[in-house]
Amino acid sequence: MPVPDLHVTTEPMEDAIVVRATGEIDNSTGLHLLLDASHRSAVSDWGFFVVRPSEAVRRLLDLSGTSDLVMVVDPDAERVLG
Repeated sequence: MPVPDLHVTTEPMEDAIVVRATGEIDNSTGLHLLLDASHRSAVSDWGFFVVRPSEAVRRLLDLSGTSDLVMVVDPDAERVLG
């Protein structure tokens, strides 16, 4: 069974850590990771949000009915609207 091509990097930024995941991951595993991180953030003192998700991630959140459980931001769109 082939292993998906997934790369994860972390980068400190001011008061945050940016985690970048690129490549492929099983949709149910990826959804579980996003929902778990979002839940842990809600019950603790740290923030969690997804910045500029791919269309596949947006579609996964929409189709699973969980888009209201994960904060998604798109800084470029906010600059245009603001």
